[in-house]
Formats: sequence, C-alpha cells, structure tokens
Amino acid sequence: MEVNLSRNSLAMWVVCEAIRDNTHLIDKFDYSKNGIHEIKMTVDGVEVNFLNVINRIDEIHDNMVEKAAGRMYLEKYDRRSDEITDELTKIAERLKEIRRTKFPEIDWGDD
Repeated sequence: MEVNLSRNSLAMWVVCEAIRDNTHLIDKFDYSKNGIHEIKMTVDGVEVNFLNVINRIDEIHDNMVEKAAGRMYLEKYDRRSDEITDELTKIAERLKEIRRTKFPEIDWGDD
C-alpha cells in the first residue's frame, strides 16, 4: 500500500516507532516518489490495510483527548462554580447584615 509519509503524520510516527534506534534502515528507503512509500502490513503473509489501522488509531486518540479535555474542563468548572457559590453566599450574608443595619425598624424575620 502506498502511503505519503510527508502528509500522513501518524503513519510517519508509526514508521519512526518501528525504526526506533535502527536509523540505518532509513538509508534503505526509496525517496524517489516525493514522500510516498510502500508500506506492507501482513498477518501470516496476508497483506492487511495499514491505513485502516492508522485511521483507527487516530480516531481513538482524538476520542481520548476529547474525553480528557472534557474531564479537565468539568473539574475546573466545578471548582470555579464552588468558588462562585461561596462568594455569592458571603455577599448574601453581607447584604442581610447591611439591610438589618440600615432598616432596624423592620422585622426581617429569619432573613
């Protein structure tokens, strides 16, 4: 299967991970097709679709990032909501105190 590694960063990452410290293998690549390389993924000699795997990894990664970002947002939102609630409670108590001070003749009950 022909894959343009210069345009498919995830495919490039997979190839780099496969190479790791064996950088001498890069010298054996065919660079005559502007970034397009023949990549074969086989199971018991049967070629399977490399791009299907890459695309699925990309989808899973996007989902994981989205979920993590959602959790981070909710944690921050919850913390900020609690802070705002605390501040509003303080303001409400202060307003009751001011009201009792400014209008002592009125029975405000239990506030």
